[in-house]
Amino acid sequence: MIYILDNPPDLLRLEQVHDLFRRKCSVKGLPIPSVAELVRIAEHDAELRSEWANMLAYQPPELPLLDILLQRLPSLLAWIERPTMVLPEMALRAAPVYAGELSIVEPGIRYWGAGLPLEAIRFAGANRLLIQFRYHGTQRTAEPYSLRRAGTGDVLLYAWEVGGSHIKAFKIQEMSEVRSTQTPFTPRYRIEVAATGPFSIPASAAPALSRAFPATSGRRQHAAPRTPPGPTYVFRCPHCQKEFRHTKKDPALRKHKTDYGLDCTGRRGYLDRVDY
Repeated sequence: MIYILDNPPDLLRLEQVHDLFRRKCSVKGLPIPSVAELVRIAEHDAELRSEWANMLAYQPPELPLLDILLQRLPSLLAWIERPTMVLPEMALRAAPVYAGELSIVEPGIRYWGAGLPLEAIRFAGANRLLIQFRYHGTQRTAEPYSLRRAGTGDVLLYAWEVGGSHIKAFKIQEMSEVRSTQTPFTPRYRIEVAATGPFSIPASAAPALSRAFPATSGRRQHAAPRTPPGPTYVFRCPHCQKEFRHTKKDPALRKHKTDYGLDCTGRRGYLDRVDY
């Protein structure tokens, strides 16, 4: 629910959502709950707290902290009592766009074939979590906001580095060891990296990307013997982004190497999809 209200909020028609919610309560014979009541139920739900990590920790790269999400509920659910309200994210302005840059705001979660760390960036942005990465020999922590293509063809991530005084542009192809953290942040700008659907980067950016990342980098498919009947659970390493196909819903990953020949520290994957 929090994800839907955040990403992207301008596609929601809160008046319609409010009407559907009222009608649903009526059909179920339930009184319309107040925001305070819903928040109280969520905060004191013992099963939610005990099973939060058990049920979800193996799926995303990093599991957002439950208490942080619960703190955001009152403002996100205010439409129940005020259907004409504006969601908090909609009141924020977009990060500045400079001359010669094009915003890459096409929806999606990954760019297939380039080995770029977009999935980790988008996951963090969608969940309002800081990212960590190495850039020009320095470990950085930052708030991810938007992706741009410069006139040179470089793909840029606009992010606010922790401790910084302004938003900065980082070349995607020069970022490494990118990962989401569990540390939340309050957005300064609208998040433009977290939409949904098929994602693509304009073709003119391809030369700059392919020089830095081989076409198979981070996306190598691991061949397997004949796939037995039944579903195949495809897990992805959150560190190097390699895929592992399991016949059981087991997130444990075998020892493996990155595409640069280094031992990867990833031993627990997140469920990327289920193939049938």
